[in-house]
Amino acid sequence: MKKLNNADLLEKTRKFVDKANVNKAKFARSAGISDYTLYEWLNGKRVVSPDTLEKISNYLSQFNSILK
Repeated sequence: MKKLNNADLLEKTRKFVDKANVNKAKFARSAGISDYTLYEWLNGKRVVSPDTLEKISNYLSQFNSILK
């Protein structure tokens, strides 16, 4: 997956969670971030660090077929 900016990655994450019907807590743990961070970010209440964005991007890269 190409490097995404915050807004693009947020959109892709929302799409993945909705389309794959993934539990957000499980997604967060699998991506290596806290549940709280994911919830706050998805709800627009938090800006995440570049390291966190990279973790999310790396995790999502496993699911390119779902994201297309």
